[in-house]
Amino acid sequence: MKKSDPDMSRIQKLMKKYVKVVAIQTVIQFAIIFIMAEFTKGFFLNL
Repeated sequence: MKKSDPDMSRIQKLMKKYVKVVAIQTVIQFAIIFIMAEFTKGFFLNL
């Protein structure tokens, strides 16, 4: 990025990979929050 002529195709590939990783992390984080909330409610067992 600091070069006078950066390799934009390489930067685009890295950014696409970064966005995918962040999206996967977000989905996993919401799944963990959902599971933790279900444990507090009895986890479908209605205890």
